[in-house]
Amino acid sequence: MENNNITMKELKEEEQYNFYQTYLIHDFPESEVKPYDIIEESTGQGKYISYGFFRNLEPLGYAFMTKAKENGGLLMDYFAVIDKHRSKGLGSSIVETIKRELQGRYESVIIEVENPEVEMDEKKKEVRNRRIAFYLKNGFKMSNIQSRVLTDEYLIMTLELGKELEERQVYLELQAIYQALFGFEFFENNICMSL
Repeated sequence: MENNNITMKELKEEEQYNFYQTYLIHDFPESEVKPYDIIEESTGQGKYISYGFFRNLEPLGYAFMTKAKENGGLLMDYFAVIDKHRSKGLGSSIVETIKRELQGRYESVIIEVENPEVEMDEKKKEVRNRRIAFYLKNGFKMSNIQSRVLTDEYLIMTLELGKELEERQVYLELQAIYQALFGFEFFENNICMSL
């Protein structure tokens, strides 16, 4: 799987753990990082897939995704370009690779982006707005769906990988993914969604 000399590889368990420890826990706010045992268990149950993106065996980035069912939507749980490769246009190339490789296998890629409107720090707000602009530039669409997981508030964006989806379908798919990943009780007590 190559695009611009970028190879997309599904990570094996040990590779997934190494990406988690080496990059993921440093790339995301502590409140957003799941304990690895949740990711490991979900992977074992077939609900979680992790991809690494490489050029000549050098890691460039990663995408950790979760799903509720085969061929449905994927929630991009974590996506990042490795720090030393940022601001080189690789993020867009990786998204193109994801689109090409997953089209026909899944209906959509759903992402949660931190809501800039609830951020008081102007620098952090700008980072959130740049992140949204990046996804829009790369073919994602902003939906009217919002979610709150524990204390983190998100806007929901989608990348369609085939047919056009109605927002209600995306809402139900995201709800099913949350429940598959966290369990019904956690979902009921700690996740709020609106359309």
